[in-house]
Amino acid sequence: MLACLVVASCAGRSERPPTNANAKPPAAAKGTESSALAAYRRACDLGSARGCNDLGVAYLDGDGVPKNEGRAIPLLRRSCEMALPMGCANLAHALANGLGTEPDPGAAARHYSDACTGGVGWACGALADMVMAESAEKRNLPRAADLYSQGCEGQHTDSCVGLALLLEDGEGVDKNEARAFELYEKTCDLGSAAGCVGAGRLRLDGRGTSVNVAAALERFKKGCDLDPASGCYVYGVILLRGNGVRPDPGRAKQLLRGACNQGHAEACAELGDLLDERRGTAPMET
Repeated sequence: MLACLVVASCAGRSERPPTNANAKPPAAAKGTESSALAAYRRACDLGSARGCNDLGVAYLDGDGVPKNEGRAIPLLRRSCEMALPMGCANLAHALANGLGTEPDPGAAARHYSDACTGGVGWACGALADMVMAESAEKRNLPRAADLYSQGCEGQHTDSCVGLALLLEDGEGVDKNEARAFELYEKTCDLGSAAGCVGAGRLRLDGRGTSVNVAAALERFKKGCDLDPASGCYVYGVILLRGNGVRPDPGRAKQLLRGACNQGHAEACAELGDLLDERRGTAPMET
């Protein structure tokens, strides 16, 4: 904490919500600027990397000021140039998604890497996602696994799920279903629908843990509660197929209808097959 007072590496607000993000400033009345944002602006003018980052994030979000992504970019760039890892992470996010500027994946990857090295867990996960998005010929699975591991150590839940997926299949790392199950369980308890679904799958199959249908169904249900689209889609298909559990077409129909209403395309297709008596059910796409 004392070191935070004398170096420029303390965390600031992030456009994406890492665990150490500061609280957002209150919204200002129309045509005015909140006192918090005025302080951020003054801090940035005086050379505070954190002040520049926090003001830039406010412009990205339209939080207390009119949304202006173009105005956010130089503020985030200045923060990153002053070696604030969170500033580099937010700049990378803007560059990766074309917020206020043309998309620049190469620059985004470099800034994500700097932020990851600086301890911003979600930046490690974002960079790993970029690696995984490469074509199969270019994809560097060991690097993705290492980045997800760093992100997971930085308390980024999605990184833990990404690492668990690779551990489950032995891609880029030695196969370790027991460790994958531990990570799924941990992330489910932290509120990750994907973690709950992963834990449920391994429970049903007895991979990395013992078979426990009741525990698996509890995890699928929690995944559905956390994510009414993807989570309920998976839960619905499990109940429809009877994959290791007693089939419940009625409940499955309700879940698939709800997921479809949430905009999940495959849930709508599955529901259509279920309602169309002329067709059989198609296998679930994963």
